[in-house]
Amino acid sequence: MGSLGTSGARAVQIFSQRGQTALAHGSKSIMWDIISNLWDGETNPDCYVSIGVAENALLHDTLLDSAKLFRIFSTVIFGRFTPLNPSISSIEQLSWAFMEPGEGMLLGKPYYGTFIADISVRPSAVVIPVDFGEVNPPSPEAISQYKKAVTDFDVSTGNHVPTVMLCHPHNPLGRCYPRSAIIDLMKMCQAHQMHHALAVWNNQIDKDVPGVPLESILSIDPAGLIDADLVHVLWGMSKDVGPNGSARRRHHLAVQS
Repeated sequence: MGSLGTSGARAVQIFSQRGQTALAHGSKSIMWDIISNLWDGETNPDCYVSIGVAENALLHDTLLDSAKLFRIFSTVIFGRFTPLNPSISSIEQLSWAFMEPGEGMLLGKPYYGTFIADISVRPSAVVIPVDFGEVNPPSPEAISQYKKAVTDFDVSTGNHVPTVMLCHPHNPLGRCYPRSAIIDLMKMCQAHQMHHALAVWNNQIDKDVPGVPLESILSIDPAGLIDADLVHVLWGMSKDVGPNGSARRRHHLAVQS
């Protein structure tokens, strides 16, 4: 999961009250300093020995064959992403951090059923299903339906809609969103100051139906389109390379902790 912005001080202001409280509390926890600087008899002898986390040291030798690959992999993953497990926890954390109780997140229909619980149960947020009628959901023409859903929710409840979730490619349809549709959503989020969260997976099965190729929002320069602090990307690795969990792109400094 990740965010494009780099403005740490301003980032606190766009968090919900619960998000600001958690940020202030979490940044003071010594646990993060310990975990990121663990003792090793040869390479890190003067640092921390953690007895607060359960670990099966008997498996270390079994895993040594993968140590070289892990070191290479970790320089990329841990340098630019924040690994979490599983993806659903990342979605829940974004919902909890960016929405007050009763506020809404746009989610286009049809959608993966578990999104509802991830977004709404613990954060006490509201999922706003977006009905597209005869319009193809992963298309530029669908943006007007997102805008309508924002207006309808505001009129009916008086509450804010601070976030929109986009699963790219679409889950369950397996279709990619064209670049123009993603850009239009970015513009809409900027206009409404909404967080734009994307859960990304790779459709490796549906090969026979023509469609647009997968184009990540990370390849789109946000300048002039949207405040980078409002863009967050979640990559579910289980759909691509097998290991369950997710990687969080971490440009938004206040989300790193």
